[in-house]
Amino acid sequence: MSKLRHIAKGVATLVPPLEAVRRARSHTGGSVSGRYCYGVWLRHLVRAPSVPAALGELGPGDSLGVGLAALLTGCRTYVSLDVVRYANVEANLRVLDEVLELVTARARIPDHDELPGVWPRLDSYGFPHDVLPDEVIEAAVAPERVARIRRAVSEGDEELIRYVVPWQAEDALAGESLDAVVSQAVLEHVDDVPFTHRAVHRWLRHGGWASHTIDCRSHGWADGWGGHWSYSDLEWRLVRGKRPWMLNRYSCSQHAGAAEATGFEITMRLPRTAAEPMPRERVAARLRPVLTDDDLRCDSLFLQVRKA
Repeated sequence: MSKLRHIAKGVATLVPPLEAVRRARSHTGGSVSGRYCYGVWLRHLVRAPSVPAALGELGPGDSLGVGLAALLTGCRTYVSLDVVRYANVEANLRVLDEVLELVTARARIPDHDELPGVWPRLDSYGFPHDVLPDEVIEAAVAPERVARIRRAVSEGDEELIRYVVPWQAEDALAGESLDAVVSQAVLEHVDDVPFTHRAVHRWLRHGGWASHTIDCRSHGWADGWGGHWSYSDLEWRLVRGKRPWMLNRYSCSQHAGAAEATGFEITMRLPRTAAEPMPRERVAARLRPVLTDDDLRCDSLFLQVRKA
């Protein structure tokens, strides 16, 4: 019965009046808490080889908070790569103030008790002084720089904050123009995963890195964390309906494999094990030979790669 309910919701998006109501009620789910953005950015940064001068973020949604945290910890340029320009100026200014307070105080990284849904966990949640020494922070949070970041949020300043919307066009961003790219619970939603990795690879300078947290769960579109793998291809198309984005149903191993096939060197691969494995007998026939036993236990993946 659960499948029929989700299929019915998807089919309803094909009916114009019902789809108009759904769109009016929808939002991007962008992060709006300064502590969340601070915690997410530092989880990516502490495992990375360096603080990037030019950072791109895939799919930031309503909030540029991760990018603002990056600018306040030494990044010089932040590029927001999205499908639609969602950013909310008022909310981003509030997040900027929250993150500024945390960075200035060298606050501890919010841990897994505070942010239980954020992967990966860290061995230490203390402020990473070794990665962000005092001279870097003092320069990043100097009053004149913070004032400029604030103006960039409210009025625009492409040297600091740049929007690339939509990013899927081949010429959307110059090749070898970024030092790093991050994404937080985004790669599970892109329709063409190999193209996305190729685009990131093209944007990065040699030696640049990318860091992705990928949520491979069903996101409420099926029973159980792996229930989205139980739908046939036709059923899944009906569940999606006319939604502009949904889940691509890639597994942890498929995401890592797509990055490697692009030419990336995997420098870190941290899977999260689900409380209960997805039973293979529940997996749709086409997907059974594709999903490994490890995939049926992996509900999230932290993946860092390097452009050699």
